[in-house]
Amino acid sequence: MSSSLAGRANPSLPSGLAAAIARAQPGLLERVAPSLAVPAWATVDLDRATVELGDTVEVGATVELGAAVASEAPPADEILGARARLAELRGGGRLVLLEPSTEGRLAGALARHGEGWVAVYLIVPAGRLAGLRRSGTAVTARAPGPLGPERLVLGGPRDGPFVLLVSEVAPPAAGP
Repeated sequence: MSSSLAGRANPSLPSGLAAAIARAQPGLLERVAPSLAVPAWATVDLDRATVELGDTVEVGATVELGAAVASEAPPADEILGARARLAELRGGGRLVLLEPSTEGRLAGALARHGEGWVAVYLIVPAGRLAGLRRSGTAVTARAPGPLGPERLVLGGPRDGPFVLLVSEVAPPAAGP
């Protein structure tokens, strides 16, 4: 992982993170086939990371993803043990900044690797999650997360990279 976020905010999944996930859980990204992938950056200081991003992002902008509409204070990520802040990239794309709130998974990843890309939130159609579970993909129980209720894909390294699945909200039916 890298020590600076400035200049690294990328609207697509960062190649280093995608490669780490591919090594840890081969074929997972292809099996999941998300409608959206939102990378997450681990930091020991949310405020400093936000300042480092500078003009690259708009932090606190309302973002509609998964099952939640979040603003400046999205729900904590209970699975990773983190406070979260959503950022919308000016050039398109989104990212989640994570700061440890417990001695959980995120704190362990930071202790071992330092600040950097640590996780990806995969937004998946609601029906796909059940299919993944039937095919043998092990996941945690659902818990609150910054983009909505989420599940951690099990089987990867305990210190990351972490893959979290967030069910996509079906669009409302068109009126008469």
